[in-house]
Amino acid sequence: MNKKNIFAYLFTLLLMSTFTLDAVEPKHKHFFFDAGSINTHKNEFAVKITKDDIYNENIGYGWLENNYEEFVSEDYRRRSIRDELTYDGIKAKEINFKIDLDKGDWWFTFWIETGYEHVATTKLFINNNFHPLVWHELKPGAEDRPSPLANYRVIHTRVSVSDNGLTFRLTGESDFIYLMGFSFINAEQVEKDVDDDILKIVKRAGKYKSSVILSDLASALEGRYRADRSNNFYFYWYQQTKLFAEAERYQNTMGWEWSRLLIGLSIFDRMHQALFLLDSQIENFDTSDYPFKERALWNRGKISYDLVLERGGDYQKQIYENDLPKLFMWYPNDDNLAMLNGKKISRPHHCDNLHAYPNAPNWALLQRESICRLSSEIDWWIYERQDPHGELGGKIGDDVEILREWTPLLFLGDNNTRVGWRKLAGAVWADSKVYRGFSARPIDVEHASEFISDSTPELLLLNHDSKVKEILTYTAEYFENLWTYKNDYGRRYFKSSWYSSTEVVETPPKNRDLGYNTRTAKPLNYLAWTSRNSDYIKLLKEWADGWHFAAMSTEKNKPIGIIPASIRYYDESINGDENTWYIANMYWTYFDWQHDAGTMILDQLLFTYTLTNDAKYLQPIEYALGLVEKYKDQLGTPSNFEEGSETWAASTIIRKNSFWNVVQRWRILTGNNKYDELIDYFGNPYIKYVLTKDEKYLEETLQSLLDQLRYNVPLRTNLVVHTDRVRINGTDDLKAMITGDGGSGNSPYFAVTWEKAEKDVAILVEESSPEFLHIKIYSFDDKPKEIIAKPWSLKLGAYKIIIEDSDKTKTKEVIINEQGQVTPLKISPKILTSIKFVKN
Repeated sequence: MNKKNIFAYLFTLLLMSTFTLDAVEPKHKHFFFDAGSINTHKNEFAVKITKDDIYNENIGYGWLENNYEEFVSEDYRRRSIRDELTYDGIKAKEINFKIDLDKGDWWFTFWIETGYEHVATTKLFINNNFHPLVWHELKPGAEDRPSPLANYRVIHTRVSVSDNGLTFRLTGESDFIYLMGFSFINAEQVEKDVDDDILKIVKRAGKYKSSVILSDLASALEGRYRADRSNNFYFYWYQQTKLFAEAERYQNTMGWEWSRLLIGLSIFDRMHQALFLLDSQIENFDTSDYPFKERALWNRGKISYDLVLERGGDYQKQIYENDLPKLFMWYPNDDNLAMLNGKKISRPHHCDNLHAYPNAPNWALLQRESICRLSSEIDWWIYERQDPHGELGGKIGDDVEILREWTPLLFLGDNNTRVGWRKLAGAVWADSKVYRGFSARPIDVEHASEFISDSTPELLLLNHDSKVKEILTYTAEYFENLWTYKNDYGRRYFKSSWYSSTEVVETPPKNRDLGYNTRTAKPLNYLAWTSRNSDYIKLLKEWADGWHFAAMSTEKNKPIGIIPASIRYYDESINGDENTWYIANMYWTYFDWQHDAGTMILDQLLFTYTLTNDAKYLQPIEYALGLVEKYKDQLGTPSNFEEGSETWAASTIIRKNSFWNVVQRWRILTGNNKYDELIDYFGNPYIKYVLTKDEKYLEETLQSLLDQLRYNVPLRTNLVVHTDRVRINGTDDLKAMITGDGGSGNSPYFAVTWEKAEKDVAILVEESSPEFLHIKIYSFDDKPKEIIAKPWSLKLGAYKIIIEDSDKTKTKEVIINEQGQVTPLKISPKILTSIKFVKN
């Protein structure tokens, strides 16, 4: 080697030594490595280590092979979800590293990409000994994911070092290892370098419900470490606190759309990232005396609880069933923990003290309290959670699902509910996920349809809002010209169940029509019902003809009259190439027949009957009722019968509340009393009352509703993350009393809706038909009250309105010129009033 080369070599060694001593703590009690390319940014406290940094005794660390690749994700860093440490790294099927650490116990922390694995198969070996790790497991999505998960994992564990330093080996069993960085901190030195004042705050920060902001604590620790780079205590707690603060940052974004737009991660990816970061606080080391334990248990337990509510997951269920009971054991008087552990908690409420008027029917008193409590919860969402843009924080496609529980107040005329609902609908229309009145991206119908179908059609019944009609009219356009196909027999089908406002995906098995497409059709149903437009009705009739044809088919041994799971549009084949008529095998299990037993299509056929008066659309409902009648005395659980058989189908149908919702509407619309005995036994409370006039059915369902509303309010308000999981059984029956239409189907059957009734009246639709409407109203107001009825199902023409109470009877004439015509009514205070619309 010539003098020039010797000088260059010595100068390089000097630079490396200087860089190492500057970046690594001088006592060699902690080391921090940022893996990646020499050309990428690095963490300011770390040593950059590239694929070429092979182990060298003079340096004391390095890789044990030279066949690694580098990777970089600039987009992650640009979108602020990654920092200098976590946007690049080293990639290989196996990674080996050696470092000359002093003998003793060391904290070993490493950051790796999740890759394609929902359940990690990566293995860690320390000095050639297998070191078992716990990795948080995710539930895979229903559809295949073509790209890697956008998350990274952090493992924090304690290792023992002998006289020969430490080697670690990471092996990728099913995927590559994408290693971004790692650190070693001497455990004994952390305790020796302790700052007692900071430790007190650390311990305080780790308590359940602590007020200490972890990002502020991390900043304080960073400042102290920057001033004293030799202090292992500062470095250790800076690292741990920063990881925990990052987990909370993701957790606190909830489902707000601004977060998705900023960083490009869905609510699930963000919650999964928080869980992966929390692994560093609660797994793979002894946490008996770990100061952050309580706070980590709460955050991990609550996220897991919410995820299980939203999408299931055995591992998350195990987590929250471990974490939350531990906290409850330590804090047995904490209401939130009690509720999350299955206890019923009642808190003082202004609805506890409503005056009980002795002449008010019991159903009216129970309805008044139900409305009081439900409106109180709705007010919380509007005043406390809804942001100025209109969102509710559970992601926009899920926010709209909470509106299903708001419909009783919407149609009662409650102003707060209407303002909040319209504001959320406006946020939906403006959201980047929506383009011209439907999903901007072709996704499955259940998720594509919810944006508009859950937010907008009901608004058509409130006023003549031109924007509402514009948004809904897009559905009619796409229904005719994009989504559906009309065959040579004049029958129409959806070409797929994956589509957007511009595109239809016809890749098998997505290229079939199924019941969930009725959710997409909901705006068209409302348009047709309110306008009676012949073009809209024709489109719906052609589609109903297709499903009626499928129902009457016996292909694949399907019982006649039963709705199949799906139809392939171009050859009308039931379930396409599948072997059965009931298993759709279209990724999501809720597309299979067992999920709703065909009731969404039954509802659509019944609705088409109301538009056309063609009785053939009633046949599948009556076949299903006949099947239930035939086997009612021998029906057990569906598993007792051969799948696909008549008895299996009947046993499944009879257990579906959605089926009895359709039957309720069928009975009211047709007056057919053939199956009244069945309905009296299996039917919903409202139809039982309509048939028997026994008020116990109303009282029982309202009491059941109140048994929910009186307890655990935070589980439906401030503790909620996934807004589509706010579900209150009984609101459909409350809506039925108020409007004459119960159930949560995709078609309108309202006898009447209301303006200005709001919260101080109780309403019961006694009977409705095309020429007669009977309503009972009890007003709790102190003075006469004018409310507005909007009859929807009466034929147009002249009517006599008879208003009768125990003191007097008044009659007035009115001409109904349009559906939903505004009709003022004067109601006496504190007395039960009967109102009848009778056609002249």
